[in-house]
Amino acid sequence: MDIHELRSFIAVAAAGSITRASEQLCLSQPAVSAHIKALEEELGLVLFRRNPRGMGLTDDGARLLAQAEAILAAHRDFLAGAQRLRGRLSGPLRIAGGGNSDPEPPGRLVSTLSSRHPEIAVTLVQASSGEVIRGLREGSFDAGFFNAPAPDRAGEDLSDLTQRVVGRFSVWLAAPKGMVADPSDPDWQALAQKTWILPDESPSCCGQAAGALFLRHQFRPRQVIGIDREAATRSLIASGAGPGFLHDKAAFAARDQGELELICQAGQGGDLVFATLASRAEEPLIAATDTVAADLWP
Repeated sequence: MDIHELRSFIAVAAAGSITRASEQLCLSQPAVSAHIKALEEELGLVLFRRNPRGMGLTDDGARLLAQAEAILAAHRDFLAGAQRLRGRLSGPLRIAGGGNSDPEPPGRLVSTLSSRHPEIAVTLVQASSGEVIRGLREGSFDAGFFNAPAPDRAGEDLSDLTQRVVGRFSVWLAAPKGMVADPSDPDWQALAQKTWILPDESPSCCGQAAGALFLRHQFRPRQVIGIDREAATRSLIASGAGPGFLHDKAAFAARDQGELELICQAGQGGDLVFATLASRAEEPLIAATDTVAADLWP
């Protein structure tokens, strides 16, 4: 039995679809499908059935999932023990971030980590904040960066993660150039009739900022385009599709390049957080990554 087949089995079970699992694993959809097919043929069991939402575990698949997770954890422990015996750090390390957050901190971490431990094979994966948190818990990511809302608005329990704040951000409402006659005093009811570009991941910092703004000005957009990547949001706003929300660095860069206009700061912003799974803190690769992060952001 191939360990990669088990990893794909666990990822599809958690994500609920081949598509989302392939994104988290950085594999093609045919590769993940092939892993599932090979595992089912080897076991002589049907592990998944298609449903309207994607892929759901069969009763047999659900019974085997916990054992698969235990095998994958034992595999990680085996590799960690071998690394300790060798006295040096090597092996694959997957770090996620940058999908909707500042790309500079992930770049600094990867550069420093590669310099100190050249035998570690680091892969930097773009992922949204929700995908980072899910990936850390599922084991598809070893470390990651995500946007956390202001503490007084945080709702999700993240106590299972070791977290380090590495920066702060604000959220801005942006609109295509010329769409708003007076950006300093917009007609909110007129804006409500436009098509808005909003994050389709929930919860998210931009989504919370949008909800607060709509509540403050007593309207809901007539039509919405759902997007889960900030680069796509920026491109759609610049193309004239409608207003949307951007984090400060992306917003200021787009404004300075003449792509769009900024209307106002929305919401309270939040923190950019570096995190690892607390239960994996003693694994050598995780510990080395945490050490580098502590040196970069004391």
